Amino acid sequence: MDQELIEYLDRRFEAIDRRFEESDRRWNERFEEAKRYFGVRAEELQRHIQLVAEGVANVDEKLERFREETRSEFRETQAMIRFSHADLQDQIDNLKRRLIVVEERLGLRPS
Repeated sequence: MDQELIEYLDRRFEAIDRRFEESDRRWNERFEEAKRYFGVRAEELQRHIQLVAEGVANVDEKLERFREETRSEFRETQAMIRFSHADLQDQIDNLKRRLIVVEERLGLRPS
């Protein structure tokens, strides 16, 4: 090969090398930008996830308190119903006894 061709090819390869280096530099810059951008987004996402987790924990606590209150109120209601039922049963029994006495006095029932 003659010297001119070698020099020409050297210049061409050097130009190509510079283009590749410039391209590499731009890609590296873009990659670093993207890495920073997604790093910031990931931190924001983590904060949002933390807020959601705290909200879920708060709702869970409120739900558990509601369950306990409801259980307690339900037990109280059951106790009141049992008491009322027993009281009503006593009243019914008393009325039955009085009816028997009245029927016996009126002669509607054999003694």
